[in-house]
Amino acid sequence: MIALDLRCILEKFGYEVPFVASKGEEAVKEATKIRPDLVLMDITLKGTMNGIKAEKRL
Repeated sequence: MIALDLRCILEKFGYEVPFVASKGEEAVKEATKIRPDLVLMDITLKGTMNGIKAEKRL
């Protein structure tokens, strides 16, 4: 819920939010493909890869 609220807020300010991921693995896969300028990530993510591990992969 918080991620989707944050997405709405950022889009209202004119930012493009290409994806929202709930799993670390998904975040790494999408970010590697899209190569965004900025990644906002929570430490606690679903799956086997938390936010800290995902950040290290990026």
